[in-house]
Amino acid sequence: MTDMQRPAMRKLGCLNLSERKMVSVCPDESIETALTQMLAFDFDQLPILDPESRPLGVLRWTSITRRLLDGEKPASVRDWMVEARTVSEDRSIHDVFPDVLRHDYVIVVDKHGKATGIVTVWDLCDFSNKVLVPYLVIEQVELQLREIISKYNLDGEPVKNEKPKYDVPSLGYLIRKLENPDNWARINTKLSRTVVISALKKVNSIRNNMMHYKANQLHTDDVHSLELIGRFVAEVGFTGPTTN
Repeated sequence: MTDMQRPAMRKLGCLNLSERKMVSVCPDESIETALTQMLAFDFDQLPILDPESRPLGVLRWTSITRRLLDGEKPASVRDWMVEARTVSEDRSIHDVFPDVLRHDYVIVVDKHGKATGIVTVWDLCDFSNKVLVPYLVIEQVELQLREIISKYNLDGEPVKNEKPKYDVPSLGYLIRKLENPDNWARINTKLSRTVVISALKKVNSIRNNMMHYKANQLHTDDVHSLELIGRFVAEVGFTGPTTN
């Protein structure tokens, strides 16, 4: 497969590594200084770089503990550093998942071999929360709306002579079903139709942006709105008198 044929993948740059200063030490630094930094910043590993910012190794709690139990007394960081796991900055996030899960981290390097950042399990969890969770919330909203429409048999009449374009109705189609005043009345809910439909249309707008592969560009407010609306749709009971 040529580069032109490869599907677009999110690169490691999506993690905004350049915006974060990577804490590191030189190989001749004292072990006390390095361990203090790891404790102060709650690091599981600490990169060891040369004067040109090229990775020489890494200091890890797992290897530190083993050496302490063996009674070793290092003179400097160099004595306890282990091989650094590195990846090129042009790799996709998908590519590095296995390495990070296996080793807990990877150091990202540029084309000159200089370290530009570090990716840890926390970074992948944070990325997944921002990119994957919105898809799960939207799926939850769609399934809940289908359940409501099926429960109250709201799919019997077309919306303005509209029929679903596909076997599985779109979120927009489901919302228009609920927006119909007659259909809403059949749900017999105390909730305001105007407020609920407005919230669902916001979800649909965010969903349409995501379908154009813009999930990593979602504003924090959009993600928060999705979570709130998703929780609302999942937890509210559609019973009681109706308001508009």
